[in-house]
Amino acid sequence: MRVRPVFDGSAGEQFDGAQFSLNSKVILDHVSIAWGVDETLDLYEADDVTVQWSTIESSSTTGHPEGAHNYGLINGPDGHRITLHHNLFAHHKARCPAVANGPADIRNNVAYNVRHGFVHHNRASGQFNIVGNAYIKGPSDQLIPFYFDGSAGAGLKYFLADNYIDDPGKFTGVVDNPWQKPYLHPSFSRLNRPESYRASSQFNFSRDVPGYIPVTTHRAEDAYRLVLAQAGALPRDAVTKGVLRNIERRDGAWGARYVSNLMEGLTPGAAPADADRDGMADAWERAHGLSSSDANDHSRVMPSGYTAIEEYINELAAALISTAEASVAFQGEETD
Repeated sequence: MRVRPVFDGSAGEQFDGAQFSLNSKVILDHVSIAWGVDETLDLYEADDVTVQWSTIESSSTTGHPEGAHNYGLINGPDGHRITLHHNLFAHHKARCPAVANGPADIRNNVAYNVRHGFVHHNRASGQFNIVGNAYIKGPSDQLIPFYFDGSAGAGLKYFLADNYIDDPGKFTGVVDNPWQKPYLHPSFSRLNRPESYRASSQFNFSRDVPGYIPVTTHRAEDAYRLVLAQAGALPRDAVTKGVLRNIERRDGAWGARYVSNLMEGLTPGAAPADADRDGMADAWERAHGLSSSDANDHSRVMPSGYTAIEEYINELAAALISTAEASVAFQGEETD
């Protein structure tokens, strides 16, 4: 899914790219969101959220009553239990992401051309894993990968490991303990919290969060390559392609960069035969014991527990992802 709202002059403080502020039990997977005026992705008071393999791009610098907002993603002060993994944040001033409360898993994300990477922007509490992310300096501002702002609440602790920083002229490499990297915070003031808040071992949220499933975690530099190849809605549209070109060239700028034709480069293929017009190809229905003359069997619950139309659409999506994965494997073969 691609979400590209063009600002209409309405109340800018409520004009988000996508808003799930009061929702719970949300999974966003391979979604591309851009051009939010207040927030590109608003999860303000959302609980039990996973955002994975998605792109949060090019927030607007105009339209907000407070001035340039251009923020990526927020969860808090009242949100709880969030996992953000294998996402691309590009062209935002801050909140890449902003998460106030743990337990929170922030891993294998890529942030390009941002000032602040991880922040709270609200009172902070709980436990945070910040693992295997990549922070790439862009041309719009200085890079501050971690900024632990806000007052400290109950049980606040951070585990950080294998976070890759690419800030030419200052530092390029992996950081496990940002308190011990003077280049990041010459006076330790920018971290905004003493090293006593650092945890020595990774938090195991499966003990405390019912249904928690650990994320398959890659090395930060591998995650960088995977995210650029696979994250977001597939196939990529002109907006995401433009952002990826910016990363490759190390250029681009903050702001909502509208495009005249969102379908540019996206060529629809020929639809498969679907005699009963239920949204599922006849050949797929036959292969799965359904009827190509029954327009209602799209809602049949399959052995998996999902409906037939859900299984069919998921297989189509999986094929797109497999193509992207094959591209990554081929690139890896070329460079070995």
